[in-house]
Amino acid sequence: DFTRGKNNTLILSCLVSTLKDSKGKMIGNIVIFQDITALIEMEAALEKSKRLAIIGEMAAGLAHEMRNPLASLSGSIQILKRDLQLNEVDEKLMQIILRGKDQLDHVIKDFLLLARPAPGDREAVFIKEIIEGVVESIQYVPDWNNDIKVLLDLSDNLSVYANRTEIKEVIWNLVINAAQSMPEGGELSVETRKINEGAHGESLEIQVGDTGYGIDEKNLDRIFEPFFTTKERGTGLGLAIVNRIVEGYKGKILVRRGIEKGTIFRVSLPLMG
Repeated sequence: DFTRGKNNTLILSCLVSTLKDSKGKMIGNIVIFQDITALIEMEAALEKSKRLAIIGEMAAGLAHEMRNPLASLSGSIQILKRDLQLNEVDEKLMQIILRGKDQLDHVIKDFLLLARPAPGDREAVFIKEIIEGVVESIQYVPDWNNDIKVLLDLSDNLSVYANRTEIKEVIWNLVINAAQSMPEGGELSVETRKINEGAHGESLEIQVGDTGYGIDEKNLDRIFEPFFTTKERGTGLGLAIVNRIVEGYKGKILVRRGIEKGTIFRVSLPLMG
């Protein structure tokens, strides 16, 4: 590893060979350094894709096998709840069962999103509308703290050609992840802008930042792995789903620690129009 500048680390290979004169006498060494950072990153990306493919196949099979029994259980419980005269204790037990069913349904939905993107046609999706809807809805979930201050800086009329459900899933997971990192409150910022990526053309950049407890340096390379989480609650699938969707649009997602505290996620997606 070779560090060039503050945050620019290269991976170099080194080849040493003997330098001899015309009589075969050693007069020195030839040392050649080569930057193989891109090659190592490609190998890591390929290995990651293989792991995700295996997990995706397992997730799809598991979700299919669980969904039908859950539907049967849910229907039966709803009928029993409607037809039986339950005392207070039995009513609470019934509610516990239904809540457990809802939690499993949510996990299955995450499994399917990880295994394959949400079905449906793509259309022009205006990102400002999606973000404002998510921010409004998310303030009613249990993980939200009313001491969180929301700062929005959203450009008008920026759209991507995408599936609305997928884009909403990306925004929802990034925002709820930021909120969960600020149990005592803080600032949650969401910004959008148009950026030029040279040969790749113009892209929409979505930046979600928080002032929470941040991510340890050792975990930065693992947060997009399925089932990896440092939280007491959660499946560790949220950011893996975000990464899977963004990659499906040939976009990029980057994460870094905030200047003082917290975390900043940056997602870029090919821009429409």
